[in-house]
Amino acid sequence: MGGRVLSRKTYRNWPANISPLDLALGWGELGDPQVDQWVNWRQSNRWYHYSWEDDSPYDADYLRLHSSNVHIIPATPNLAEALLKIKEDDQVFLEGLLVDIEATQGDRKWRNSTSLSRSDSGNGACEILYVKRLTWNGQTYQ
Repeated sequence: MGGRVLSRKTYRNWPANISPLDLALGWGELGDPQVDQWVNWRQSNRWYHYSWEDDSPYDADYLRLHSSNVHIIPATPNLAEALLKIKEDDQVFLEGLLVDIEATQGDRKWRNSTSLSRSDSGNGACEILYVKRLTWNGQTYQ
């Protein structure tokens, strides 16, 4: 999975110890920062949002099929350190496994299933990626 980082959000509250970072990634024409003149990206509360200008050459279908919010689970401390340094507009390539998560802390439970489709949107459309390898800025991290 790779592309341009459209937006990024770091989390510190539970369950951030499992997934401390979300990356909104774009590929195809969304890999070009010039797209940002027509499309606005933002993330909050593990959600990824975009809106576009009326004169945008990109419509909802193109944006949905060429972007994704990815909940990141680093496999190693070295990967966690590198992933947390990624910035918007960086080009990244992530290798790993799509996973579902179940976690419990005291009386709090968290369950989240990864999407297995690029044509979905809304609740449940995010990918959860257990990252085993990152290529970024000409470096590979494992």
